Amino acid sequence: MPPWPARIPRRSPRSALGDLVQVLTLAGVASVLFGADVMQADKLFQLIALGVVIVVDWVGFGAAAGARIQSYSKRDLVITLTSLPVVLAAPLFYPLDSAPRYIKWLSAANPLTYQVA
Repeated sequence: MPPWPARIPRRSPRSALGDLVQVLTLAGVASVLFGADVMQADKLFQLIALGVVIVVDWVGFGAAAGARIQSYSKRDLVITLTSLPVVLAAPLFYPLDSAPRYIKWLSAANPLTYQVA
């Protein structure tokens, strides 16, 4: 098996350009729909940097967890323990108006909340 850097797929500049176009398109849609002024260079750069940090963190966490898990039963346990709080903290089964304060805070940080609402 080749060393690990050789197994990482290379991304072409064309693919990176496509990612940039997607980010600019989403920023433009957010600006039109929500009145957010994200098209300024400094705000757009901050959003892109935040997105990169979040993606790198989650990918790193997933790679670290995947490297340690050696059986399907452990994998299933980790998936259940990580996804169940995310699903239960989103307002899938109840309105957030009647939820406790800590659930509201968790829901505000939960991406699933904004996909359901």
